[in-house]
Amino acid sequence: MQHVRKPRMRTHQEDRSTSDKIDAIESELSAEFGTLQWLPTPASAAASKDLPELSQCLDEAALLFTNRQIDAARDLLLQARTLPGHEPERRQIWWMLLELALEQNHPDFFDEMALDYAHVFETSPPQWKSLTNSAPDSNSALPIINFRGKLTRNSRPALKQLQQAGSKHSPFCVEFGTIAEADLDGCALLLQVFAHWQRQHCYFSIAGGDLLTAAIKPLILPGRRDDNDAAWRLLIELMRLMNRHPEHESLCIDYCVTYEVSPPSDALAERAAVSPIAPMGSASTFLLPAHIALPLDELLAQIQHHAQTVDRITLDAHRLVRLELSAAAPWLNGLHRIAGGKPVECRNIGFLVARLLTLVGGNSPLTIIHRKP
Repeated sequence: MQHVRKPRMRTHQEDRSTSDKIDAIESELSAEFGTLQWLPTPASAAASKDLPELSQCLDEAALLFTNRQIDAARDLLLQARTLPGHEPERRQIWWMLLELALEQNHPDFFDEMALDYAHVFETSPPQWKSLTNSAPDSNSALPIINFRGKLTRNSRPALKQLQQAGSKHSPFCVEFGTIAEADLDGCALLLQVFAHWQRQHCYFSIAGGDLLTAAIKPLILPGRRDDNDAAWRLLIELMRLMNRHPEHESLCIDYCVTYEVSPPSDALAERAAVSPIAPMGSASTFLLPAHIALPLDELLAQIQHHAQTVDRITLDAHRLVRLELSAAAPWLNGLHRIAGGKPVECRNIGFLVARLLTLVGGNSPLTIIHRKP
């Protein structure tokens, strides 16, 4: 059963106190914990008499995690297992430990903590599954279709499989992982895939587009008129799909100057009313990235665009692994501004990230629904 809670509502004066508290905790944590082996030992698992209360341990573990002090967060949570407290918070200790095991890819530690959890709470043990490929609990989340490796003339078989998978799973999110190589022929082939999905009225979004963009940009040069303009046309289309309006307009201008013609016709945009292509989400949900950090302008602009079409803002966080501490308060403030009174819900969010949001709190309208490993 999913746990639902809301970040505490604070006044502006309390926001300042929270900031001071976070700074004070951060200054003390790095000196308190050393590097540890991942399988617990009796010494590391034994609770210290000097530990703070359970609620503060959970707060500190979330801060350690966001600061990438993974071993310190693990050690603190192992020690906190013997502390008294309400059962929902006691269960959070194990869920956080299981998340750490997944994030660090330590199946042996995961199995030990899962069995410990089952013994303490007299229930079935959680099962190991990859954090990046785990299916979200919400039925509204989009299927993810991955493309990685090379985008070249030799990628035709892989792109054909991508095209077929997309046609079967609409709506879906196409995610571009590490692109090792790209050439003009590969760009032309991917444009054909996009065109096919448009003809099939597929609903899809783009994730990891920055990785693909970085691989394509070296193929173009403003003022240099190449015989094959596929890289230009693919970049222009990617900027539109990702709602990068300034970059889209700039590329169109550079294309017009370079080729002395009008920019490529936007067939997908012409059918936007029939086949909307939402940035990183679907018609009812917005799919958050794996990492949220400053600057937030682009992410907040995408959420704002999504919010204009819905009465309830639903964020799917099943891919979200880490929220940087410096970005937490600005992100919540941005959500509050975008919501304008609309309810905001974040589904499938990890306990460590959720605890950070609860700690930072502020005037966030966010409702949190946890995911479990």
